[in-house]
Amino acid sequence: MLLQSNFFYRNLDITNKIFDWNTNQYNIDSSLTNNFYFRNNVHAGFVSYSNVVEDFEFQLGLRGEYMDRLLQQNTTGGNFTYTKMDYFPSLNVSRKIDDHQLQFSYSRRVNRPNEYILNPFPFYSDKYLTTRGNPHLLPEYINSYELNYQKVFGTVFVSAQTYYRNSHNSVNQSFKADSTGSYLVTFENFDLQNTYGAELSSSFSLWQFLKLDPGLTLEGSEFKGSINEIDVNTKSLTWTAKLNATIGLGADTKMQINGNYYAKQKD
Repeated sequence: MLLQSNFFYRNLDITNKIFDWNTNQYNIDSSLTNNFYFRNNVHAGFVSYSNVVEDFEFQLGLRGEYMDRLLQQNTTGGNFTYTKMDYFPSLNVSRKIDDHQLQFSYSRRVNRPNEYILNPFPFYSDKYLTTRGNPHLLPEYINSYELNYQKVFGTVFVSAQTYYRNSHNSVNQSFKADSTGSYLVTFENFDLQNTYGAELSSSFSLWQFLKLDPGLTLEGSEFKGSINEIDVNTKSLTWTAKLNATIGLGADTKMQINGNYYAKQKD
């Protein structure tokens, strides 16, 4: 069992002053002065268990985390708190049969928004672009699955790797334009994001001086949610192929040629 606590505090105080030629002194510009306090503490505990059953090696884990978040915006006013108890299980299973290797893993993870995309005080890049954080953002939770296989056929090595990731509350940028043509950039949680893929790779030698490493990768994604109160549902699929050739020109000299092909993305 492991117990751990992470404490994070930040106090930001930016004062912007503009010189007034009439009074011959600097005056504070409240529209550009930003003061906020941010606290993000995480207290965690972790337990794990590993064993071998019928030639299957496995490891189980469970991590519990309690998050205590506070953003206190002193310039514009407002305290934004968020507390949550979460549990993150994990599982790893593998088995080796002769020269075959199988492995499966599952884990639940979290990505927490930082203070910069939470702070609601506006940041002006220029008169046409303003960025403002969203203090109501939620953490992103990811369920990750992986299934891998490896095999050696004589002198040929073959590897197949697959993954599937299911995300909730992923953070994305949101753009809004007003009647003057100015843009406001903020951040919102996306309801659902699925990504999946597979990679098939190999390594072998045609001759003693020539080694080839071909590979094929398939990647897909799906997004569901709403941005600016507009429902969004998109899908995409693409694949890439690569070939690395290593040519031996002598005892101490080698030449490598790399080729890549990127297929057109399908929506």
